[in-house]
Amino acid sequence: MQLTRRGALGLLAPGVALLVLMYVLPELYFLRYAAERPSTTSLAAPGVSASAFLGFFRSAYYVGVLWHTVAVALATTAVAFLVALPVAYVVGRAGRRAKAWLVVLAVLSMLVGNVVRSIGWSAMLGYGGIVSQLGTWLHLLTGPRQLGDTYPAVVVVLVSVLLPVMILTLESSFGVLDPSLERASRDLGAPPMRTFLRVTLPQVLPGILAGTSIVFVLSLNAYAVPLLVGGPRVPTLATAMYDAVTVYGNYPLAAVIAILLLVIGLVGIGLYSYLLRRQFEGWRTR
Repeated sequence: MQLTRRGALGLLAPGVALLVLMYVLPELYFLRYAAERPSTTSLAAPGVSASAFLGFFRSAYYVGVLWHTVAVALATTAVAFLVALPVAYVVGRAGRRAKAWLVVLAVLSMLVGNVVRSIGWSAMLGYGGIVSQLGTWLHLLTGPRQLGDTYPAVVVVLVSVLLPVMILTLESSFGVLDPSLERASRDLGAPPMRTFLRVTLPQVLPGILAGTSIVFVLSLNAYAVPLLVGGPRVPTLATAMYDAVTVYGNYPLAAVIAILLLVIGLVGIGLYSYLLRRQFEGWRTR
C-alpha cells in the first residue's frame, strides 16, 4: 500500500505540532528577551533595545568566553573524530556477533550520567588524583598538581562523554560500505592509505557530517562538564548563560547568549558541511 502525500502529512502532523509546542514556542518566548533591557523589578524591561547585544560584545570577558567556547567545541570534535574513526571502522567491518558486543562496549559508558562521569573525572584530575600520581611516577610531572580547571581538561572529558555518539554514527556508515570498491582500488595498484582516503572516506561522508555535527553542537552547548571539571576558571557560553539568569538576573544577556549558541551551531554546521563536501569532491577528481 503506497502512502499518499496527505497521509504522510497526517502522520507527521502530531510530531511537528509537539515539536513546535514543546521546543519552538518556548525558545522564541525566551529569545525575545534579547531585544529588551535588564530590569531589577521584572525579568526584563519592556521595549525594543540593543543594549544586551552591545553589552555582550563590548565586554572583553564575554567575547573571550565566546572564542574559548568555540575553540573547545572544535577541539572536542576533531579529537573525537580522530579517535572514533579507526574504532568505527573495526566495528563496522566486524561480524554480526562481534559487532553486537563491540557496540555494547562502545555505549557502555552512556549508562552513567554526565554529572557522575564529570565528578569522577574531577577526582581523577584533581590534586593527588590518579592522573597526577601516574604523571609523577612516569616523571612527566614534577609532583602532584591540579590538572582540572583548564580548557584541555574540559576537552578531554567532553571527548570521553561524546565519543560513543561519534563511534555509533560513523559505524553505521562503515557497516554499509561496498567492499568490492576497495578491492578494485587495491587491484588497480592503489596503496591502502590512498584507497582509504579516496574510496572509503567519501562513501562514509554522510556519517562523518552527522557525527561531527552532533558532537560539535553538543560540546558547544555542554554545561555539566565545563561546570564540574573546569569550574569558574573555565567559563563557557552555557555556564555564562546560567550565571546571567541565576546570579545576575539578567535575562536579556542570557537570551543573547542563547541566540549566539543557536547561530554558531547552525552557521558552523552549514559552513563545515559545505567545505567538507568540496574537499571530498577534490579528492575524488585527483
